[in-house]
Amino acid sequence: MHRMSRKLLAGAVGGVASLALAPAALAAPAHSGQHSANPVKVTVFSPGSGDLSGSHGVGFIVDLALDATDAYGNTLLSARNGYKPSFNAPVTASGQPAPHTGADPGAPGLVVLLSSTPDKGVHSPFHGPRTNLAGLFQINGVARVHGLMETWNTWQPQKPVFGQNRPVTLTVYVVSGTAPKVAPADRAGVISNTVTVPFTISGAAAAPSAATATTGSTGTGGTAVPIHVNAGTGGQAARASSSTVARDTELAALAAGLLLAGSAGTRIVRRRATR
Repeated sequence: MHRMSRKLLAGAVGGVASLALAPAALAAPAHSGQHSANPVKVTVFSPGSGDLSGSHGVGFIVDLALDATDAYGNTLLSARNGYKPSFNAPVTASGQPAPHTGADPGAPGLVVLLSSTPDKGVHSPFHGPRTNLAGLFQINGVARVHGLMETWNTWQPQKPVFGQNRPVTLTVYVVSGTAPKVAPADRAGVISNTVTVPFTISGAAAAPSAATATTGSTGTGGTAVPIHVNAGTGGQAARASSSTVARDTELAALAAGLLLAGSAGTRIVRRRATR
């Protein structure tokens, strides 16, 4: 059962009656050889349907979870298959950001599409709305919840590539193996449900309130945790000091954005703090 379900269960009116159903809802994974129709379940927490997200075409957050629904799903989302905690921040040798579309190094089968993705030509990582944006996700975490594997995957765009003041549709699903850079029209190999979220990428500035600025770093009592950084070739000890500063600045900006980016950021902190 994913975190949102548990949160709604705990907060429902008439909680005693609801909790009485919990043992059935938390039943053991299916017996060997019995697989759910979708062994992996996708849940998108941000953006929400109809949201006005971000500022000047950036700053919106895509936050989602992948949950195994049975023992077969546990195998699919296992470390052996590449699902692992990581901070993905690839850069060039000179310290410049290096967009990497395609497979997410922490969640290889994840496919994330945005209807406004442009086609910038053969030498660009962006090839239209079927470009898999999962490789741009910076944060990947894993957990085991009631015996079932779960991943958390989060992305905050750093450049206004996807338009401003325009309605878009986010599409998320998971495929077996390693996801392609450009998703095929037939969505071959899908092992999960498909989630679509219509929202609008904002073009207006959104200044944080005083309350957000002073309390955003702690959310609703969440505890800060260390993050291991995978910076590609830029993570080597021989990297120039100026590049290291550029990387650290980018990471600091990302961390600040995740905590202080307005309603979307605080919503993520609250959801992650609730088990």
